[in-house]
Amino acid sequence: MNIKKVAKILNLLNKQSADRILDYIGQKDLPLKKELLAHLFSFEDLQKLADRDLTILLQEVPKPLLTIALKGEDKQFIAKFVKNLSKRAGDVLKEELAMSPPRAKREVVDAQRAVTAVARLLVEQEKIFAPWLHKENEIIY
Repeated sequence: MNIKKVAKILNLLNKQSADRILDYIGQKDLPLKKELLAHLFSFEDLQKLADRDLTILLQEVPKPLLTIALKGEDKQFIAKFVKNLSKRAGDVLKEELAMSPPRAKREVVDAQRAVTAVARLLVEQEKIFAPWLHKENEIIY
């Protein structure tokens, strides 16, 4: 079984479906579940990116999409993104988040998936580094 391909498929599912599948796999093969979890990539994981890598990601993500994706996130999470934008762009993002209308949860989740897909592509192209996708003994700092 190709773990990376299965993880990609799980990343495309909604969280509830992916969790149910992972729970089932965990009942049958706990080491396999742990290995799959190590390859999953969520929007929340993006806050684990180094500042340099997050800056690269933010250059590739359209700002309107980012605004929707960050809707409803906590201030600390948003601050990590704002910190990696220019002062002006960060101020604009904060203002847009404050002024934007409520969004449907589905719209926010879709935007988060789109941002995560850009990040995943940048990782595959080795333009950014996602430390949670590597075992500790495979990383040299």
